[in-house]
Amino acid sequence: MTSHESRPPALRRNAIAIVTGAIGFIAITIATVAAVGSDTSPGSDLPTSTPEDPSILHSTSDSAPSPIANPDTSHTQIATTAVDILEVFADSGETSPMLTLGPWTDYGAVRTLLVVPDDPADDSGDWLQVILPLWPNGQTGWIRASDVTISTTNLAVHIDLSDRRLTLVDTTLEQDADPLINATIVVGSPETPTPLGIFYLTDPLDLRANPTGLYGSYSLGLSGFTGPLPTFGGAPPQIAIHGTNDPARLGEAISNGCIRVSNAVVIQLAELLPLGAPVYIEQ
Repeated sequence: MTSHESRPPALRRNAIAIVTGAIGFIAITIATVAAVGSDTSPGSDLPTSTPEDPSILHSTSDSAPSPIANPDTSHTQIATTAVDILEVFADSGETSPMLTLGPWTDYGAVRTLLVVPDDPADDSGDWLQVILPLWPNGQTGWIRASDVTISTTNLAVHIDLSDRRLTLVDTTLEQDADPLINATIVVGSPETPTPLGIFYLTDPLDLRANPTGLYGSYSLGLSGFTGPLPTFGGAPPQIAIHGTNDPARLGEAISNGCIRVSNAVVIQLAELLPLGAPVYIEQ
């Protein structure tokens, strides 16, 4: 279980990283900045770092829910925590949580979860099933509806690994309408493939102070992890959609699982997508 986080400590780390011109995922330290600055290999997405609280990334409950199968992409409810400690239960109506989540992510973003598509909430409406930012990917848990505020979004990101394309669609438009964004991407290498499934935006990091860094102008951290890498430099290997300092390689399969797009595209995504926006990754 996580300990209560009274304030977002990552805000201080982000300021240090931006000043020095390097930034990374999971947790940001001065040592991480040095490691990122020295790694220019084309397949490197994630820097060496140490997670501040890895318990939020790995479920240790014996009753962990099963992964989600075949999500309905039309359902986009977002749950934002409204309490200091968000209790997550293995099933609705239980009294003992399987884990707790603080009000902030490690990067200072408000804790936001995607409600399971076609959420099988109980008839009372007191409970919501949500997708958890845990490894293995696709785990779900139940939260009290009274502990969160609910919002919706009409925007959804679709990533086609075979075509190496990212599209941003507005679900209120006709099915054959042109996407808002249609872009060529870098995907995971055969050794570290980009995971399939439904994920959501958890950690937007503005890197425009150093747009020529490894992660480009923006990095949009997602709720999933790269399976073949149990750790990356001692940290859980969180995936992201981020920019690039090598746009000539767009269209290749060379990353450690992250999705790379041009800096112009990642800035567009950052400006349009709310926290919790769904990201559907398909083969």
